[in-house]
Amino acid sequence: MRTFFTADTVDPDTRRRFRRAGILLVLAAVLPLVASVLFSWTDARQHERRDAELAAHVVRNQVATILAQGQRVANELVPLTNAPCEDVAADLRRRRDAEPYFRSLLLVEPGRVYCSSVLGSANVPLSHFVEFPTGLPQAPWVRIVSGTPLRPQSPALLIGRPGVDGRSVVAVVDGQYLLDLLGAITPLTAYQIELRVGDGITLRSGVAPSASDDALLLFDEETGAAPAQIDVEIIGTQGRLNHAWAQRLVHLLPFAVLLAGVLVWLSYRSLRSGRSAREQLLRAIDAGEFHVEYQPVYGVASGRCEGVEALLRWDRAGGRTVSPELFIPQAEASRVIVPLTRHLLALVARDSREWFVEPGFHVAVNVASEHLSSEHLQGDMHAFIEQLAGQQLQVVLEVTEHSLIANAQQAHANLTALRARGVRVSIDDFGTGYCSLSYLQSLPFDLLKIDRAFVQTIDPAGHGDAPVLDTVIGLAHRLGAELIAEGVETPAQFDYLRERGVSFVQGFLYARPMRADAFARWYAAGEQHALFTEGAGATGA
Repeated sequence: MRTFFTADTVDPDTRRRFRRAGILLVLAAVLPLVASVLFSWTDARQHERRDAELAAHVVRNQVATILAQGQRVANELVPLTNAPCEDVAADLRRRRDAEPYFRSLLLVEPGRVYCSSVLGSANVPLSHFVEFPTGLPQAPWVRIVSGTPLRPQSPALLIGRPGVDGRSVVAVVDGQYLLDLLGAITPLTAYQIELRVGDGITLRSGVAPSASDDALLLFDEETGAAPAQIDVEIIGTQGRLNHAWAQRLVHLLPFAVLLAGVLVWLSYRSLRSGRSAREQLLRAIDAGEFHVEYQPVYGVASGRCEGVEALLRWDRAGGRTVSPELFIPQAEASRVIVPLTRHLLALVARDSREWFVEPGFHVAVNVASEHLSSEHLQGDMHAFIEQLAGQQLQVVLEVTEHSLIANAQQAHANLTALRARGVRVSIDDFGTGYCSLSYLQSLPFDLLKIDRAFVQTIDPAGHGDAPVLDTVIGLAHRLGAELIAEGVETPAQFDYLRERGVSFVQGFLYARPMRADAFARWYAAGEQHALFTEGAGATGA
């Protein structure tokens, strides 16, 4: 039976569910591919930069070694500037021949080279050195020049040290050593390497980026103190980076495609499982697999049954029972809770026709958060009230504190309108901590149901207090609400609650939940007046 279940209320949800399913499947397929693209790109960039950094470190360390040796030799030759060239020329030649890297060793005075390890006594104007410092610096200096007078097309590293009487020592390191060093690195890296030492020219080795390919600075670092600063730049190309990226992407794509397939399959299974739960619930409603059991509620003042709580139960084909703790969350997750609640209302309306109860007998039904905040709630409850009109039953709507917060404005409006129609409102599981006290004061309600967890704190021997429970009871009294205690199992619990002004109790101490026909017989037989039934002390509902 699906008296309140219409296609108009399902189709929008179905469309939204299909949209969400489609988005999930697309994301499952696309995300691994996007991740592989991003990862391969990042890895290619990092790899290129690591290679460039390694090449730069090799160059810098080797140049630093050559530079340190040149500075040492120049420092050792400074005393020779105090003697004529004829006396020191042999020493210059010997030192040049004994040391690697050097093209020549020079003694310089303002305006000219006056002594050389190659020529001996000389008179070479400094103007023949195109990049020679203007004047003779009075401090150590270093620079790379494009050539020397004897080898104008061959670069050299000049290392100068001031001597005596305005003279200086200049150690000339053959630039070919530096070019060979750069050339040894570039075939391994396919980069262009630029080297600058001091304030001279820049040496370059490798293939420069073409006009059709964008240059890409991979590494640039300047080390050492002035004047012997060493600056190494590694320049690559966007094309080489793209090639490295493509290589990594080719290796990653098969795994990305495999992962995408697995994720799509898992997502499909998950969606299928969710859709299966929804379909199973809807089929169970159509097949009449749900029934209602009724938990009698005992009026402490009247000493009789004054109402019932309607509890939905599911017995699947084949005799297997599905726990409400399982199918209620499934119904909420799959958006079937509203149709399921409508089905519950239809079953209660059908069952109650066979009852002969006192006028004003309470029938409590639970409403989930989604339904409470829905614009359809008032219409559903009005139809339910109309079906119960012949029995003069009092409808009690049980809602949780959490459901009142989910959409407070709509929930408040719904409850206010229903109370105007005579529906009583009970807040279920009161005291579990969802509502602030200030918010609770503004809610439209009539009853508060004490959660069984508080009832179980009562001393079974009847001694001592339950301070938290007493606080909950006191708060309810101050709010002017009647109290219902659930899960009452022992006489000690009942006596404790009765003494503190609790109006109604339910639990196995009084009666177990029962089907509609069994409840009708139980009520008619007068057992409703017996509080301590056989079986008291069993686990409560």
